[in-house]
Amino acid sequence: MFPFSGSVGKLSLDTGVVEPIINASPYGWRFSFYSDWSPSEPLIAYTSCEFVTNYTSNHDPEIAIINLTTLGRKRVTDNVSYDFFPVWSPDGRHIVFLSWLGAIGGNLWKFASNSVVVNVADANGELKTSSRGALLYPVAWSPNSKEFAFIDVVNVGSDAARRRGPIVQIGVFLTGIDKIEPRQIASATSYESPHFTRLNSITFGGPSWSPDGRYVAFGSSDYDGASVHIVGRDGTNDRVIWQGDSPRPISQVTWSPDGEEILFIADIARGVQPDGNGLRRLELPYGADFHLRAAWSPDSSRIAFYNGRDGIVTVDRNGAGVRIYETP
Repeated sequence: MFPFSGSVGKLSLDTGVVEPIINASPYGWRFSFYSDWSPSEPLIAYTSCEFVTNYTSNHDPEIAIINLTTLGRKRVTDNVSYDFFPVWSPDGRHIVFLSWLGAIGGNLWKFASNSVVVNVADANGELKTSSRGALLYPVAWSPNSKEFAFIDVVNVGSDAARRRGPIVQIGVFLTGIDKIEPRQIASATSYESPHFTRLNSITFGGPSWSPDGRYVAFGSSDYDGASVHIVGRDGTNDRVIWQGDSPRPISQVTWSPDGEEILFIADIARGVQPDGNGLRRLELPYGADFHLRAAWSPDSSRIAFYNGRDGIVTVDRNGAGVRIYETP
């Protein structure tokens, strides 16, 4: 299940057939940022522009839930902010999503992180709690569904001595369903390049939980290169497990379900063991420029990713068995 061309559809890995479910962007806007399938019910939470009334001046994406059995829809949000990145908890009882306040009429890509709010709703679409924070990344639920992690900017300074762009310090935060005040467990530093928007230049990847819920992995990128970090959920044992001179920021950090490897994507896709050993290049097809998002299969044997050109691609963990699923 995935968003494509502003719509939401599902892909059969057995037949390769793409079945459109709903046109979440009826006016051609590509604002179906993210959609997520409930692990316990035939429900999909998604970002939708289908409720827009003044389509000439107001994109106004909202969060909605669709039942795959009845195709009945439930509107979760009704406001004038951008709502996006809905993510189900592993037990299927709650959804976390982000809202960018006061976005209408502004520039979505040059956002201010202090105007982004993290929201929690139950499976019926009823809002529960919210708190400030989080950049434009999906939050990461803990395996036990009790808390979730996200990344936020904690400070922006200057680097006059080295004549570089602003120094941006990010923090990794944890919070829970009923916890309003997030708790910072780690930090990293980056530089905002004047040649990119903030969305492109301050890219860290992650956060991603270890399957046992004890650690969180995340990435950091700056002018000097990129790095992958691991920190305990209690904020201890913060360490760098990979560091390199990648010319591109890290766009993703994802722990394998078996806990044995962390996939991260920058200039190329790589895998590394949680202790920093076993670094390898993942031989994914078509070059790293198109490795935008990736996901492990539940048994950790395969990787699926969107390569920006052909659609959805799946490949064995060792790089063999490539299959391409073209999407509309």
